[in-house]
Parts: sequence; structure tokens; C-alpha cells
Amino acid sequence: MNRYERSAKGAGLEEIERDLSGTRARLGATIDALRQRLAPGAVADRAVSYAKGTGGAEFGRNLAGTVRGNPVPVTLLGVGLAWLVLADWRGRDGRRRGYGRTREGR
Repeated sequence: MNRYERSAKGAGLEEIERDLSGTRARLGATIDALRQRLAPGAVADRAVSYAKGTGGAEFGRNLAGTVRGNPVPVTLLGVGLAWLVLADWRGRDGRRRGYGRTREGR
């Protein structure tokens, strides 16, 4: 390899490094933009502005219509959620008293 080939390789390497530097800069800018958009305050602000617009009222009307149109599934959903909450509430003082015991251990 002669001196000219080495300098050509060096120029190619410098070009790759410049490309990588530019890519890193663009990636950093994209990540910063995503951080700003997904910050809890920004998400909450977007949700509030959506609810203030027609989105909140439309959601409420759709929910009410769904409940009126499908009372049995909604009732089953409510019973299931109540059951889940009750099971969690009962399980807070430790699992059921007989948990982990076998017939021989009684």
C-alpha cells in the first residue's frame, strides 16, 4: 500500500466519521423531541385540550350509548371488577390462611 492509497483510506474514514457525527446529532435531536412530547406534563396538557374540545363530550356520548345498548356485558364487567377488588382487599393481610398447607400439614 503506498502513501496515496493510505490518504484515500483516511479520507474515506473521515467521511464515515462525519456521517456518523451527523447521524448522532439527528438522533439526539429526535430523542429530545420525543422526550418533550412524551413528558407527563405535555401528555396531560394534550389530554385536557382534547377533553375540552369535542373529544370529551363525544367520548361520554359514545360510552352512554354503549352502556344503554349493552347492559348485560357492562353489568358483567362491573361484577368482575368488584370481584377483583374484593379479592385484592381480602388478600392484603396475607394470603388465605390455608395457603401452602397440605392435608398432612394440618
